[in-house]
Amino acid sequence: MERGIPFIDPPELAAATMLYLCSGKADWLNGRYIDVSWDLEEVERVWKEKILEKNLLVNKLDVVG
Repeated sequence: MERGIPFIDPPELAAATMLYLCSGKADWLNGRYIDVSWDLEEVERVWKEKILEKNLLVNKLDVVG
């Protein structure tokens, strides 16, 4: 009997993403959410400026005391 949700993406995709992130090429994504199905070189080329300018792909909790 199978349990849980089956993986759609091959494990090699997650491994390749981790290698890319650990290479230092995407240090600007530090602290941001990404998806392994994204082409991170394309994300950098097309979206980097907007992501950094608007501080996108982050989850922030502000607490007023």
